[in-house]
Amino acid sequence: MRAAEARRVVRTTTVPSAVADAIEDAVLVTCWGRAAVPRSGYGRREIEDVPTVEEPPRLIRQAHVLARGLYALGLDDDAVDKMMRRVALDSMPAARLAVLRALAVAEGQTTTTVARAARLHRYVAGRHLEDMATVGVVDDLTEHDDKDHSWLLVGEEGDLIRKVVGAGD
Repeated sequence: MRAAEARRVVRTTTVPSAVADAIEDAVLVTCWGRAAVPRSGYGRREIEDVPTVEEPPRLIRQAHVLARGLYALGLDDDAVDKMMRRVALDSMPAARLAVLRALAVAEGQTTTTVARAARLHRYVAGRHLEDMATVGVVDDLTEHDDKDHSWLLVGEEGDLIRKVVGAGD
């Protein structure tokens, strides 16, 4: 296919509503997973301010362009859905995604069990869990004087994370 023809096909291709909804869900999860949580550069690296969560419209537009390109190449709905979910999730930090995947599998896990499942050092997993709690998608069920906190995904956001992350690659 020539370049001009390929551009025409991409411009005239539409993304079915079911795939568009799946793209939007994956992008929302990505925005939470990419949230910037300002921490002190010294000492215990305490959280210093509210997190900044990117608004999804820009990412959704970019994802739709990619999805139209995949359709123009001849991929079916299932293949486009899987590819777009993978692209979205892979654009967040790998450690954040690993922590969210570990929590999507089982509720009420401790920092240690999440770290093992995510194959991360306990300290790294704990920081990402704290960050996600600050964003509001994870809850710490433990009193702060306990050493090994217990975490779970919460609310509609947690349900969406389970759906998107648990859908597989």
